[in-house]
Amino acid sequence: MSLWAVDYERRLSDVVWSWTAVNSPLISIQRLRNLQSSFPSVVHQRLAALAESRVAAKDARWSSLNPGPKTELHERAGKVRATPPRYSTWATLMLQLRQGMGVGAKADALAFVLGLNDTPMEWASASIISDSIGYTPAAVRRVVEDLAAARFIRVLDTAESESAPQRMYSPNVVAWAALLGVGVNQPGWGYWTERYRFFVEAIKWLDEVAMRPLKDYALDVGAREILLRNGSTLRRDRVVDPVEFAEAEFDYGSLALVGRAMIRWMSNHG
Repeated sequence: MSLWAVDYERRLSDVVWSWTAVNSPLISIQRLRNLQSSFPSVVHQRLAALAESRVAAKDARWSSLNPGPKTELHERAGKVRATPPRYSTWATLMLQLRQGMGVGAKADALAFVLGLNDTPMEWASASIISDSIGYTPAAVRRVVEDLAAARFIRVLDTAESESAPQRMYSPNVVAWAALLGVGVNQPGWGYWTERYRFFVEAIKWLDEVAMRPLKDYALDVGAREILLRNGSTLRRDRVVDPVEFAEAEFDYGSLALVGRAMIRWMSNHG
């Protein structure tokens, strides 16, 4: 998302360069490769440029992101804006688990499960975890079974689904909070990729409208399509009221209201 938003906030380029230089060992290249398809092509090109700089810095893991066309992403000299993470809150949980367990699907799957509610108990299947963290279902299924076998997470033998029974997984937040040295009140998994995709789609469309104004009817239709495509994202965590969202007659004004609601949510959970 930071790579996409550089056109709107130039200082993000400094942040990306600096944070990556300091914390490159904690970045999952596999997850980056999987998630980049969720964003416009300019993100792929800027990511390729960033990968080229990391390969030049002798971090060969980035070479798989290097091929293909690149868009320049400049680093201004002396603009160091990053430090190593401090593992003292839930906000750095995924990085903390990667530091201790290695970078990959296992640490990220555990981070997701620990972001589920402990009271009342929430459960997630391997497919839900896969959709949320950006690794393949097969990879996630293997690692959550390992975590369950090691008693790192709880497992419910089967839950009925339309296709076949599924194994479900849940956290023991209290035990992990004590181990990690953080409070038991965790904020939950943020589903940031889905939320960022909503803003990318909405802002791209609004930019196009600014360049080529539309009639009121066409504005309402375009806004309605964006809201409907992102319905599950907006209803999650009650960013918008699920009943009103299901029944409202969406228009251009609805997009502005939902955008402000999403901004409030992100401000409170960032």
